[in-house]
Amino acid sequence: MSGTRPPPDRTVLLREEAPQGSRIEQAINRLRLVFQQLPGAELSVADASRLTELDLFLSQILLNALEDLRFVRRIGGGLYQHQAE
Repeated sequence: MSGTRPPPDRTVLLREEAPQGSRIEQAINRLRLVFQQLPGAELSVADASRLTELDLFLSQILLNALEDLRFVRRIGGGLYQHQAE
């Protein structure tokens, strides 16, 4: 046994484990709405932090999880954009 752990599953925050009405769930919903209602919107981690009122660390985790789910994609310069279907 090597003692190394598998990488964390960042999408766990986007599943049922987040209690309904929690700050995390509210933040996820807000980010999704921004990306869906403003086609072409480009958000940085700082933008996401301001929109969700979460710190930069949690905002980065949420954007990474949305990227893992192919809801957003990184477009360079630290920006994220809605992934076209």
